[in-house]
Amino acid sequence: MPAFGAVKWTSCTSGLADATATAVTVDVSVSGKCIITFKIGQTFTIPVGVISIEEALIVGGGGGGGFNNNGGGGGGGEVKYRKTSLSLSGYTQLKITIGTGGLDGWKATNDWTLGENGSPSFLTDQSDNLIIKAGGGGGGCGASNYQLPSSFSGSAGGACSGGTSRAAGDALIDPTAGWERYAKAGGPGSAGGGGGAGVAATGVNGGNGISLSGGTFTGTYAGGGGGWSSGATGGLGGGGTPISGSGYASAGADRANGTDGTANTGGGGGAAKWGGSGVVKLMYAIPNYNQTITLNSIGTSSKTHPYSQALSMNTSGSVGSGAITYSVSNGTATSCALSSSSDTATITASTSGTCLVSATIAADAYYNAATSSALTFTFSKANQSTLAISSTSGNFGTPLTLTTSGGSGTGTVTYSYAAGTTTCTLVSAALSPAATGTCLVSATKATDDNYNLLVSDTATVTFAAGSTTASISLAGGTLTFRQTKLVTALASVAGKATFRVNNKILPGCKNKSTTGSSPNIIATCSYRPSTRGYVTISVTLNPTNPSYIGTVSTSDTYFVYVRSGARGG
Repeated sequence: MPAFGAVKWTSCTSGLADATATAVTVDVSVSGKCIITFKIGQTFTIPVGVISIEEALIVGGGGGGGFNNNGGGGGGGEVKYRKTSLSLSGYTQLKITIGTGGLDGWKATNDWTLGENGSPSFLTDQSDNLIIKAGGGGGGCGASNYQLPSSFSGSAGGACSGGTSRAAGDALIDPTAGWERYAKAGGPGSAGGGGGAGVAATGVNGGNGISLSGGTFTGTYAGGGGGWSSGATGGLGGGGTPISGSGYASAGADRANGTDGTANTGGGGGAAKWGGSGVVKLMYAIPNYNQTITLNSIGTSSKTHPYSQALSMNTSGSVGSGAITYSVSNGTATSCALSSSSDTATITASTSGTCLVSATIAADAYYNAATSSALTFTFSKANQSTLAISSTSGNFGTPLTLTTSGGSGTGTVTYSYAAGTTTCTLVSAALSPAATGTCLVSATKATDDNYNLLVSDTATVTFAAGSTTASISLAGGTLTFRQTKLVTALASVAGKATFRVNNKILPGCKNKSTTGSSPNIIATCSYRPSTRGYVTISVTLNPTNPSYIGTVSTSDTYFVYVRSGARGG
């Protein structure tokens, strides 16, 4: 057995200000867990090593029952149940307040009134900041009225004689992430902790409380108290039974025949009886002792891509008996790996950068697992292969998309323009000349995970004259003998257009200047057919910019129909 270090834990009573049976109940039936039921308020100092509350229940005090034959039972307290972890980070203490049950509606002989509301149960931290609260149940109706729902957040008390149900005190609900909240309506007995009703209502039994499910905690809490009737009962979950009989000549005689709500359940009192006090239950894990481990003697030499290096390791400082294993994680490199977890291993990575190697000693019966600080192993980047620009010729008017060959890795390629016989514009990888001629450019391939940055030699890119196009279109309708039709040429660049029919220049349609801008550069001609049958219409474009090829001619064949009716045009 390993020797213990400084003791950090003694038992499930650690941190309790009052560990007596009247103050708390300690349950260790769940392996490795402490379940503490707080029956009275106290300050709980969080033991070293306890980092979270794994399950928590908080129930407010039950409402007191109303008095006389109009009297309804008290309502059950509000229930807050948490089945997920509550972090204790930043907390050193939990201050626990247990809500008291509300007083009954009897004050003196022939002096009856409403049952009082139960008070809330709540948790605060060492600085009295609220963590969670569960409100008290509503007092049962007495001779004339209800407790106002705005003054409680548990179940409402039972109805008066002839009265109707009253909703839970929803005005005081404080929605809290991670907590389930229960508080049902009062009035005639109903599921969920409603208070019992008066004798004239449809029922006088107290509603059942909340049966916990889905977590470790069991039990039923916050039942409603029974209303005034010899046949009424309190609901499950600590609701008190009512007074039996109808006489109320003296307080002692009547009160002796009913029951208070059960303590530490948040159940409502029966008619003319006190509500049950609330409760707080917390479950947390029993912490083990801590230990430390240090990783020593690892190789520190640097390798270039591809990255692989044998290294040696050993450890010191651990005190438990758990197995020691080695692990590697990515630093600035990626896909770091160990070929084995022995003291001698090979470390590899898929990129340059750092790999972090650490050692872990497993937990045993006495010590928590521990992991060492990481040691760093460094891999360097390699140089790229030769990079060259592979796109070295183009045509004026069409941007040339630059490309490269060679280089290494996945780095982004960018381009730079230097000079040449003409001025060029470079936008991203598209190179556009101002005229025919040459431009000087170079490429840069950026560094990536494996390779250093690389700049290519300067390349000469030559631009020849650009090509142009022109197309013919006619105005709508058919082409008719001796009827004028507008012919439109759509050109790719500005210039002068000459229109021909069957290779003869149309009158007035020679060297017509284009108008508009790309993509709507046009020239027009009015054509009045002088022949019938098939004709060929063509256009010749002489570009204004000498960097384009001198002429381009396109033609289309059309049919000239015989004219019908009077001559037009």
